[in-house]
Amino acid sequence: MPVRQLDNRGDGPVEFSALATAAIAANPTAGKYPGGLFVKFDTDPNYFVITGAGDIPIGIVNSNVAAGRPATIKAGVGKLRLITLGDTVTVDADGTALVKADAAGKAVPFTGGANVAGTVTKAGVVGDVVPILFKVGRPVA
Repeated sequence: MPVRQLDNRGDGPVEFSALATAAIAANPTAGKYPGGLFVKFDTDPNYFVITGAGDIPIGIVNSNVAAGRPATIKAGVGKLRLITLGDTVTVDADGTALVKADAAGKAVPFTGGANVAGTVTKAGVVGDVVPILFKVGRPVA
């Protein structure tokens, strides 16, 4: 049975590997900074899947992967990561915007009622890769 490997040395980023339940082929990997997609554990916690709309992500995967193959998942609450946008995101006066996961694992503007997946620090349009402060939670009303 496969076992997740945790790489948590010191105060650096938290990364672990898990197996993909289904192939991930939509992750933009071209360019200097590859995009990322939100993922969550599948029913078997040794496997992961792309999040559904509003799901709570466990981390971000920055590569494409075949079904049944391992991939590195980057987690670490409060860590800066890269994410692919699934919709136009505009930032507030402070230069940030709350985002949530869409059904394709991409970041879309948080509009209430769902789980916040993090805070992006740059505006962008569909397909752009932007920095995100990965911090999952529910907003306070």
